[in-house]
Amino acid sequence: VTTGNVWFDIFYKDVNKGTTLTHLLEILKIKPEESGAFGDQMNDYEMLQTVKYGYAMANAMPPVKEVAYQVIDSNENDGVILKIKEILKGNY
Repeated sequence: VTTGNVWFDIFYKDVNKGTTLTHLLEILKIKPEESGAFGDQMNDYEMLQTVKYGYAMANAMPPVKEVAYQVIDSNENDGVILKIKEILKGNY
């Protein structure tokens, strides 16, 4: 899967960030509806589907935006940092 304009990830076809995150949530006994993730590339697609609060950046690939809970500001505008600050203030 693509991870940017010049990068790509290679892994087993039944393993991705979503399956890995599911495993981690099970170990930590955290529910998906209590969890969030950020992504912009296709290697983040399944991960954003795994959690309730999946945030895609404005510069994300269109399919990533489609599965996101919310599209936030771009990487260039510190979208992730701004959203984390909002979350810490209690604004989801």
